[in-house]
Amino acid sequence: LCLLDNKKQNLTIKQLIGDKEDLNEETAIPLTEKGRVCWVFKHKEVCIIPDLAHSPHPIPRYFVHENPKHSFRSFLATPIVVEHQPIGVLCLESKNRNEYTNKDKERITTVMNIAAMALSKAQLYQKMENLATIDGLTNLANHRHFQDILAAEIRRAKRHNLSLALLMIDIDYFKQINDNYGHQMGDYILAEIGDVFKQNIREVDFVARYGGEEFAIILVGKKPLNYYITAERIRQAVANHKFVYQKQTIPITISIGISLYPNDTENQSELIRLADQALYLAKNSGRDCIKTCKDLQITH
Repeated sequence: LCLLDNKKQNLTIKQLIGDKEDLNEETAIPLTEKGRVCWVFKHKEVCIIPDLAHSPHPIPRYFVHENPKHSFRSFLATPIVVEHQPIGVLCLESKNRNEYTNKDKERITTVMNIAAMALSKAQLYQKMENLATIDGLTNLANHRHFQDILAAEIRRAKRHNLSLALLMIDIDYFKQINDNYGHQMGDYILAEIGDVFKQNIREVDFVARYGGEEFAIILVGKKPLNYYITAERIRQAVANHKFVYQKQTIPITISIGISLYPNDTENQSELIRLADQALYLAKNSGRDCIKTCKDLQITH
């Protein structure tokens, strides 16, 4: 079963049943490939090949450079179409010649029409779920989802006697960027900086768009010094990144405030408030720097 990944413009093999031979699940097939699967997807037509070894115009099944020594002989592929748009392809292969007939074609078309409706409902549900949890511009978690994850991580840290750090991050002089270059430039920077954040944290960590030009990162299971080292790496990664939009390069820096659980507080709202205060201190200390709750104590 191959399903469309719109963002990456490929078909991804989501499920394999039976003899896999030269295929693996999660293998991506670019839509530019010249195999039968992409042809079926683009033309929205069923394809039956009674004998792959003796086809008058040999065409690869999936990839131009696939292993020609596979043992499959018969091939049937049918598009999965929802509201006149292809969303995937179902492929059947057999090691016997002449395995599939026109009756099989009719049956599989009927089954796929039913499956397409089910997939359409599932994808609609996923979209609705994403709207509730994902920020549309940056593709990061939104504020609501961040609050849910932070609460869950605090519960987990308490249960397993772990620590975590909350990083509140603000893009320096972002209003000036919007005023001088326009909101399209601002939107590009927000989306791009989200990618920079994701590239500089672990899979177990969590990043969200908190609101406006402010972001939040949850780092888990490290020592306090290591949290600061990670924050510094993120700050440097942004400062060194080339933000180029319509041939214009804009230097971007960030300010970061850090609060720690349980060192600074065990309360979720207080953890956010302290990180926000540390961020405010960073912005008032020249920006492009990191401040912690210890720095707050010194200033007081």
